[in-house]
Amino acid sequence: MEPTESGSERNVLEPDLWGKRELDMKTLSRLRYVFSIPEGAVRQCKYFYLRRRQGLEVCRGPHVIISAARNFAIYEEDYLVIPARQIGIVSANDDRDLLKALSLFLSSDFAFYHQLFTSTEFGVKRDRATLDALKQMPSPLFDLSRAELTPWVSLHQRLCKTTPRVVGKQSSTPSLFDQDDLLDALLAELNDLVSESLGLSERDRALISDFVHGGPRFVGCTCNDSS
Repeated sequence: MEPTESGSERNVLEPDLWGKRELDMKTLSRLRYVFSIPEGAVRQCKYFYLRRRQGLEVCRGPHVIISAARNFAIYEEDYLVIPARQIGIVSANDDRDLLKALSLFLSSDFAFYHQLFTSTEFGVKRDRATLDALKQMPSPLFDLSRAELTPWVSLHQRLCKTTPRVVGKQSSTPSLFDQDDLLDALLAELNDLVSESLGLSERDRALISDFVHGGPRFVGCTCNDSS
């Protein structure tokens, strides 16, 4: 299983692209916590040339599609053309459970935190992390048994039923069954699974959470703590 970044310095003729489904990044650019392709985020591909590095293998499903800005990592069953600079991951044996778990792992606070410190341009010049940075991320999921993947798959199923959060949108008056509360609870479960798989301490978890979400405990912390 090897992540591949779409985009290269040369154009390659791909007549089979015409009419295929393509991810519309403009629709997704302001969304956070996306676990399935939202309505309106797919359009018909209308070109024959594709900038690429390693072919169209990552466009076939099942696969995980990762935003260059790291605002989502979506598991998708079907063929979907991945735009330039976005990243796709496929499984050699079409391991759907592992891909679903991987999409959750890459949607976690830890993944965002890790990419921020391993991508030189991320958060400085532009909101874009690199393929090399993604390859540096630890991958504890590959050591999990089929039974150990079960809670990840179950959580993915529940998260796919939630509504993505729009960045910068003001929350309305909460109802008794507020979807934001449900999403927050499931995200907490996701981050717990990730932290446990990595063996993170409570202090590590607090540092990551406060950094990603701007919590008060991050004030005064530094990145060179060796303890």
